[in-house]
Amino acid sequence: MENEQLGSLLREYRERYNVSQEDLAFDLCAVSTLSQLEAGTAMPGRELLTQLFGRLGMTSPAVAGKAQGDKALIEMQIARKIAEQDYDLAALLDAYAASDDLDLFEKQFCGYHRAVYLRYSGAETEILIAELEAALNLTLHAYREDGLPARRYYTKLELSLLSELALAYADAGDRRGAVALAEYVQDYVENRLINEYDAADGYPALLQHLAEWQLEAGQAQKALNAAEKGIAACARFGALFPLAPLVRAKGEALHLLGREAEKCLTDARRLVSAIGSAGTTDASSASTSPRAASPQ
Repeated sequence: MENEQLGSLLREYRERYNVSQEDLAFDLCAVSTLSQLEAGTAMPGRELLTQLFGRLGMTSPAVAGKAQGDKALIEMQIARKIAEQDYDLAALLDAYAASDDLDLFEKQFCGYHRAVYLRYSGAETEILIAELEAALNLTLHAYREDGLPARRYYTKLELSLLSELALAYADAGDRRGAVALAEYVQDYVENRLINEYDAADGYPALLQHLAEWQLEAGQAQKALNAAEKGIAACARFGALFPLAPLVRAKGEALHLLGREAEKCLTDARRLVSAIGSAGTTDASSASTSPRAASPQ
């Protein structure tokens, strides 16, 4: 695709989603550089295009058509193994990291999946957190006074890193930090997310854990809100695994609030029917949700 066409498409999506040049360029490039890219007068780099389109919830056309190359093949192999819940990724990640020309976002992709491998291989939580934070900080440099990220838009991979980091904080015993980060992701998804399918991977599971953490803290109303949002996300994206614990969390929250919890069971039956009969047994027996995803 020619530079002018790429720039025109980028501008079209930015304006469609009402994103300013300042917000889109923040922490990535100068606004003047973005203006030149949109006008087709600058040569766009693959790395920058990936991030700019990613913030708009899109895959860069310059990358989408590139089906050849060792890195693209390894990325597909990693995604396939995770889809099959096979987390033995060490050899693939080593081959990917050995590439000579990894750009910043490919390094982030590698770091995220290295963390997935570490978690499922039983690595220490501190090592997992360090891997996730290092991968996130490749593209995230500004933070608020409360320690939360200071950015208006995120890519799908960055959202996955934030969600995984919240879960890792909880595993390390930092429940306050986990809740704060999970609530931050929840607020972003509900109020600033551009492409709703960026929330398809991992978001229902994150809400499941958030509801459970809030119940432990006695925050029944917040837990009810998180559980209901999670159940709606399960129905929207066809995510069966987190459904049972989300329904259970909703029932516990309703009980603590002194409301009739029987309706929760009725809602669960309706949702399972709406999502589809396939996997109903899994939904009724699952107690936890797989936390890994393979954002592209």
